[in-house]
Amino acid sequence: MNKMKPLQGLRLLLFFSILFSASLIFYCFSNLALVNGRSRLRRDPSNSEGRKLQKVLKRAIMPDRTVIIAIVNQKWAHPSSVFDLFLEGFRVGLGTKTLLNHLIIFTMDGSAFQYCRSVHRHCLNLATYRINYATWKPFENLHHLKLGWRKIELLGEVLELGYNVLFTY
Repeated sequence: MNKMKPLQGLRLLLFFSILFSASLIFYCFSNLALVNGRSRLRRDPSNSEGRKLQKVLKRAIMPDRTVIIAIVNQKWAHPSSVFDLFLEGFRVGLGTKTLLNHLIIFTMDGSAFQYCRSVHRHCLNLATYRINYATWKPFENLHHLKLGWRKIELLGEVLELGYNVLFTY
């Protein structure tokens, strides 16, 4: 029985070593926030996506550097859609019409982007990030995981640029 105690201690040490290593690896990779094989934090600020994002943000900020962000796709952005009702709520609400100047709509596909541009002035197409969001995929699909991470990364990029964010669907 005394021979088992050193073996149990070794197993415990091995277990915690593996757990620590796995945690360290996970932490390092999560900080890189890889998008399209490049780190979000190390991405060239002069790239076209970064320039477009900064241009739209500068046009839409409030005096306290706050922007309102919504994300839509082709299912939500078409005539007589929930998106139209969303925008109409800003137009007819008490004291909310000026908030439209600070609302940025991120679209997930080309048709949503075209419609957004026809009804609102601050639109940016996420399809430029080389992920096809246009087609519906089952919820348990890897596509939804990528979409979720892309939304989080997008909000992180806006926050890293020093803006305050009010995010809505």
